[in-house]
Amino acid sequence: MGGREVTAWGVRAFAAGAWALVSCMVSATARPSEAAPAPRIEAAAYLLMEEATGQVLAAHNPHLALPPASTTKIMTAILVLESLAPDAEVVVGVRASVERSGATIGLEVGERRRVAELLHAMLMKSANDAAVALAEAVAGSVEAFVARMNLRARQLGARATHFVNPHGLHDPAHRSSAYDLALFAREAMRHELFVRIVRSEVYEYVGSAGAQRIVNSNRLLRQYAGADGVKTGWVGPSGPCLVGSASREGRRLIAVVLNAPHMYRDTARLLDHGFGGFALRRLASRGQVFGEHRVDRFGSVVRGAAASDVVRSIHRDAQVRTHVVFRADLRAPIDAGQTVGYVEFLADGRRIGSVDLVAAETLGRPSVFVMMWRWLLGLLGR
Repeated sequence: MGGREVTAWGVRAFAAGAWALVSCMVSATARPSEAAPAPRIEAAAYLLMEEATGQVLAAHNPHLALPPASTTKIMTAILVLESLAPDAEVVVGVRASVERSGATIGLEVGERRRVAELLHAMLMKSANDAAVALAEAVAGSVEAFVARMNLRARQLGARATHFVNPHGLHDPAHRSSAYDLALFAREAMRHELFVRIVRSEVYEYVGSAGAQRIVNSNRLLRQYAGADGVKTGWVGPSGPCLVGSASREGRRLIAVVLNAPHMYRDTARLLDHGFGGFALRRLASRGQVFGEHRVDRFGSVVRGAAASDVVRSIHRDAQVRTHVVFRADLRAPIDAGQTVGYVEFLADGRRIGSVDLVAAETLGRPSVFVMMWRWLLGLLGR
């Protein structure tokens, strides 16, 4: 996400009254259009996320812990991709060979498969035996792998997730949420191989029993324009689940629906809501000047420039304003790049982000001659 939240020092200083508000409300309105109405979704929980920024554009029960079924395999894929090379060889163990619940690819003990082959089987066919084989290849045992899954989930900011296995077969303690699954999908999509697999409609898998033509279980790929992922899931207690994604005009949206009787319809409605009602806007570019502030009575001025880019997803008809705040304790000399304040962005009065302001150039201490000259000009009213 471009731009940091107001820094800790800034919050403390503001609370203490040490900040001077030097505000300039700069109009940056989007092109007027009718805002998209909230979609009618029947899922028990859902969430729509802008992948580029991580912003939540729509949600219902986003943190409710529910059975995630095979959407679990998104996290399994993350750990595999972070740990093993795609061409690395996996020797199938006993535990994977006897895993025959739900969807499988038919692995046999001692069989040697490449990581990429097993990832295709796991993500496209939802093969549970492939998930077990990959888990053991990464961590030595399923139990050790599950511990890593839960640790990685916490690192990504997930708070409602607790994994018990690498495939999502039902266990009362195996839980996740729409928000957490969106976080996992966003992280997984950073891996090029993951993106290639989950957007593929067909894969030719050649195993010990011969060739299998795997058709991706995610029908969203064939039903929605721009769809490019991610993972289906279903067990009895979970109901139909889908983590779906689609890309249009340089944007990717991630939609999660859990316990959704009409999961493809719900996902399509969420994606339509995001593409139709919101647009990605660049609110600031690194180095862009947002104002200037007089730092002494002799006329020394510092210009505040954005420390980084700021990009946000905003309602297409939203009115965006900037609120610029400079530090009240600024005194020359000031080095270029030194933090001098912050600017926050408001859409229809709601704060949607901020970024630190840094000095656009070095401001030296004025000489005695300059100070006297400016003082004289002040007396003469010039």
